[in-house]
Amino acid sequence: MKKLTMFFAQVLILASVAVAQQPNVKLAAAMKTAMAAYDQARSPAEVQQVANQWERIANAEPGQWLPAYWTTYTYLMLHYRSEDDKVRETALDKTGEWMEKTEKMQDSNDEVAILAAWYYQARLGESPATGWARFGGKVSRNIDKAKQLNPENPRVYLVEGQNIYYTPSAFGGGKEKALLILKAGDEKFAKFVPVSDFHPNWGKSRLDKLITACQSAN
Repeated sequence: MKKLTMFFAQVLILASVAVAQQPNVKLAAAMKTAMAAYDQARSPAEVQQVANQWERIANAEPGQWLPAYWTTYTYLMLHYRSEDDKVRETALDKTGEWMEKTEKMQDSNDEVAILAAWYYQARLGESPATGWARFGGKVSRNIDKAKQLNPENPRVYLVEGQNIYYTPSAFGGGKEKALLILKAGDEKFAKFVPVSDFHPNWGKSRLDKLITACQSAN
């Protein structure tokens, strides 16, 4: 009887957490619109519009971490999708600004740690001569943090794998080592179920491309 009571108590706790993670109706509608707009964005200018959209939502809902998270993510994607150095630099600065806000709200969240690791990878890539000394440790620490928080999250293996992919073999990286980690991520993606339609569920197509690149190099 005691075990049964404990079981129902755990179910109620999990249910209450799930409800608490769901946005209100107005916020949900705004987030759904922004997500659809990002899926349809093709040019950097369109991604910038979506970033602006997310930023308005996040500013209107300062207590909600998901709008801040998606603002961070969209600015990071703008950095990667633009070829204009000024746009890329500004986007990365905005990524850092919103990354800091998101971390303050969700310090012990595996998705936030994964996004932070990718953000610091971008910083590292912008200054390869000095980037490793400044940002390499932050990349590694956030990857380790995400693994400790949730080793079943496939995105941590994507970010770890791409980190090794772009690290020269002389420094412990290389495509062969990256492939093992990326394949582990592929297995995790097959089992992953997002908390809701508004929670992170990105990365599978990126992981597939990296796996193909690693295999074609062998």
